[in-house]
Amino acid sequence: MKQFFKKMAALVMALTLIFVSLPKVQAEDLAISELLGRSYEAYRGLNNLHAQGTLKAAIDRQTQHMDLGQVEIDGYVDIPNLNGDLKLVIDSIFLPQFRQVRWGIKDNQAFYQLDDEYAQVEDASKQKADLKKSIEREGFNFPAKDEVVKALAQHDDLIKQIFKLTETDSEYVLSLRDDIDAKKLFDDNKAALDQFKQEIYEEMEARGEKVSPSYKAQIERFYSAETLSKFLESKPVYEVHFAKDSYLVTSYKMEVTLRFTDFLDSKEVEKLGLYTFYYNVEMSFDGFNESREITVPEEKLPSLESDSSRLPELSQDSESSSASE
Repeated sequence: MKQFFKKMAALVMALTLIFVSLPKVQAEDLAISELLGRSYEAYRGLNNLHAQGTLKAAIDRQTQHMDLGQVEIDGYVDIPNLNGDLKLVIDSIFLPQFRQVRWGIKDNQAFYQLDDEYAQVEDASKQKADLKKSIEREGFNFPAKDEVVKALAQHDDLIKQIFKLTETDSEYVLSLRDDIDAKKLFDDNKAALDQFKQEIYEEMEARGEKVSPSYKAQIERFYSAETLSKFLESKPVYEVHFAKDSYLVTSYKMEVTLRFTDFLDSKEVEKLGLYTFYYNVEMSFDGFNESREITVPEEKLPSLESDSSRLPELSQDSESSSASE
């Protein structure tokens, strides 16, 4: 099962094979496992994809609310040619020195750009040739769509306890249920959860780390029906929209509020100094199988003087940030 989910994760990153058109059905007649299987099959044929969205994060420290910042994302991938272009606009208290970052690769040129001050272009022909040979030699051995559906269907009861499937005129919408029963969820899946926790302890011991009774108690509290119930009270949002005509994901939204007092005792929270963590991500996807031009920037390297003059500024910012904390 672990190998299966590893392949699923690889699929999301690789998106490699051939698109298969599938008939539309009504949401009430479509099992979630079948929807995910059809989406999986659709992504196997994807050649190009454009994504854009925003990530936001904030924390509460005692009586102070602090916006950590936001990142605007705009990315494009050309899968058959192994090309890509990722642009980030960053507004964060941790990175006051710059706002715009860009990474990419086009044909045999890899590039990195920072604001309008710095751009570096490198020859990536060897790395790209090696990657192509590796893909041609090993390929991507993804399971067939029916195997995916069958594997997911084994967990239909669990999936239905957590998610619901609705629809609009053009999309299927997978989202969290409003009536998740935390206690029933944990009771029904106790064996799997106990095994998961045991694996955590075994991995720690394999790394030579001691699993103390206090750490075990913390894990037990974190992975508990009580903690999940409190988390659900914060009304988390998890939504994935699938196009009815292609089964490809058109948008994704997640909003999470973590209250540290829900799974840590008061002394630990006081020591940590953090009370609440807020996280929001909204992404949209389009341009499926539509080719876009990637423009490689002209190389622009700063002089040694300008580069060295910038280093003390970074150091001072870090020191002042640490002092303010």
